[in-house]
Amino acid sequence: MTSPLAILAGGGSSPKGGSGSGASFNTYIPPKNDRTQPNAGDEYTKDLLKWFLKVDGRLNRKIDLRRTDPSDPTSPFGLFAMEDVYGKELIMSVPRKTFLTAENIEEGTELIESALPCETAFHLIEEMEKGNSSEFSGYVQFLKHQTTTLPSAWSDTGKELLHKVIEELPPDDATTWIEHEWYEECKGEKDVDKENAALMLISRGWDYVMIPMLDVMNHRNGNYYNTYSDKINDNSKDVLQVRAQRRIMVGEQIFTSYNMCDDCDARKQNYGTPEILRDYGFVEDYPQRWIFDDILQFEIQDTSEIWEEDETKIHRLKEATTDDLELVWLGNEEKGPEDKEFLEVELERLMNLKQAEFEQAKLSVPKMELDIIVQYHDALTNALSMAIDSLPNFEDESSGEVQEEL
Repeated sequence: MTSPLAILAGGGSSPKGGSGSGASFNTYIPPKNDRTQPNAGDEYTKDLLKWFLKVDGRLNRKIDLRRTDPSDPTSPFGLFAMEDVYGKELIMSVPRKTFLTAENIEEGTELIESALPCETAFHLIEEMEKGNSSEFSGYVQFLKHQTTTLPSAWSDTGKELLHKVIEELPPDDATTWIEHEWYEECKGEKDVDKENAALMLISRGWDYVMIPMLDVMNHRNGNYYNTYSDKINDNSKDVLQVRAQRRIMVGEQIFTSYNMCDDCDARKQNYGTPEILRDYGFVEDYPQRWIFDDILQFEIQDTSEIWEEDETKIHRLKEATTDDLELVWLGNEEKGPEDKEFLEVELERLMNLKQAEFEQAKLSVPKMELDIIVQYHDALTNALSMAIDSLPNFEDESSGEVQEEL
């Protein structure tokens, strides 16, 4: 019997192989339902989907583009499985000709030195200003209707309160993308739309490139991270393919990872929950990764698991059924009493800050910003508490050593 995977993908190519002109895309089946008819208020998703298909993009007919919370018109978009998606099944194919990057850069030209890819930001702004006349029309019109929650775009009162939470903890430069990188390094204009476009490149781009449809995929690590993709810089293929790592069940969200993907390189060692807040504007769900320095590094994991059915041998996600969490230290560096003391001092500071500042902040900090700050504060204090509880009582150990000497 021919599998649904073979029908969709053409049956003749390997999960990672083949070029954009191969059989994988000649047998593309249109969706059973018309996904170009969006929910009320989300009409611009129709333009994105029509444009994506017009430029030879492919999105599996089992995948739905919708709000993560259908009842909340302000919630972000995401991709969801409308039917079971098979392991290694093609989820999307993005033609590399649709990648939005720096334009007309002559060979040998020295690029602006900045963590914000200035030239790509300028090109994105240019295309957004063109609107329907842009070759990226459906994509940029969709982007125009997206909002950013990056702390760099917050009010002064929101930034001030966030900095009180962080103090000397990570992330570095929590609110400087506009003031430093955009204004000082890129020499960008003080214009709200252009600033939002620059921040969109930070939160939706992959380094220096914007990749339509791929940037709709949201982030979650651990057992929830259910896809893999071609390398962004692998120009040997005309397309970038995204496939399922395992069986993805109906209703499950399609996730990528912003720090543990194949292309993530150094982020795997030095990038966690604080940096995701800075660069993407949200507090990640569990598992969370906290990297305070070379020694104090750990993950907090929930009780989800990937289990294998005895009869079919199919691997599926078994979501957490309790609120239980587990802390797992990263690396083998030995922790000492000074490490525990550092964690205890920070925890006490944060608890005092909550009592002194948060209730009053309701009068001056916009609700969206305060909600994120409170959520981050809760995640941070929980992480510190779990780390402290996982360390031994060094005072008792020290007393035992002294008693043994006597």
